[in-house]
Amino acid sequence: MPLPQQDNPWPRLIDERPRTYRLKTPRHSAVAVELGGAGDLVKIKIRVSRSIDMVLGMNTARVLDLSTEEAWAIWAALSDGLGAAGEPPDWANGPLPALGLDGQPLPPLPGALPVEPF
Repeated sequence: MPLPQQDNPWPRLIDERPRTYRLKTPRHSAVAVELGGAGDLVKIKIRVSRSIDMVLGMNTARVLDLSTEEAWAIWAALSDGLGAAGEPPDWANGPLPALGLDGQPLPPLPGALPVEPF
């Protein structure tokens, strides 16, 4: 599915700061995506919650280290595939905050447009 093309009067700001996006499912599994600069690897961690793993303190995270191209391919496949499955659930809908290396939300880039429409 091609991305929609629009004329954008503002230059696109590329955020080169390392950042993480995290999301937990209603069944307590967790997905974390770690991004760096444009040429850096993309790391996707998927931790499936199992009661025995919590008791034993085991790390059951599956980790994918991907190139930027591979990450875009996964995004395209998931967005098209899941889009055919219906609307996203409420817990997965909406923007996720970008977290810095310290786990705190990243401040906006200087010159970035506000998130809310003006």
